Amino acid sequence: MTQEVKVFVKDRQLVLPGQVLAEGALKAGPHVYKDGSKLRSMKIGLASIRENTVSIIPLRGGYFPRVGDIIVGKVIDADSRHLLLDIKSPMPGILPIKGGTRIKIGDTVKARIKSFDGISHPILTIRGPKLGKVRNAVIFDVEPMKIPRIIGRKGSMINMMKEIVGCEIEVGQNGKVIVYSKDPAKLRLIEEALRKIEREAHISGLSDKIRNMLEKGVRNANIRRKEA
Repeated sequence: MTQEVKVFVKDRQLVLPGQVLAEGALKAGPHVYKDGSKLRSMKIGLASIRENTVSIIPLRGGYFPRVGDIIVGKVIDADSRHLLLDIKSPMPGILPIKGGTRIKIGDTVKARIKSFDGISHPILTIRGPKLGKVRNAVIFDVEPMKIPRIIGRKGSMINMMKEIVGCEIEVGQNGKVIVYSKDPAKLRLIEEALRKIEREAHISGLSDKIRNMLEKGVRNANIRRKEA
């Protein structure tokens, strides 16, 4: 007999530690634990319900590397074969390099986490589209746990920001947002939007608020030129 499934929270609902999220034949995702047939939250955060998995997006917390994540790090040390990157994690990332690389200490690099066992330093790679040294950009730091909200469902939030403000934006899962623009008005608008998302990630209707704020800001700043 199939166990009945009950879900007690809505997607993106703010929940508390220990709160019952669901009951029945569902999987416990990140920051969720099983208590008999019940699934409970381990942290203060936003409920995320995807197919048969219930997870929590914490409102605060550092970055813990995961294989496949795209991250943005700063080179803090180097030898002839490796670069050591600060990636806002307890463990710096290691990027193997070949001779002749033009990346040096102090540079910012966009990379992908190639391997990580949870104990040793994560191994990075810059093989892939749009990976490598970051040039001609401004980088904003945000709470890593707010990145899913900044990206939005299927990229809806970040794509809206790109379209309205008119500049390219890339996101690192470790809490780094790259904005390719030299226009102070555009940079100011993007930063205001990011800070608002950080503060109000748990509030419903946030996308409409960000859209209205950006559209008003563009009108007031008379921003028309689009950047690639």
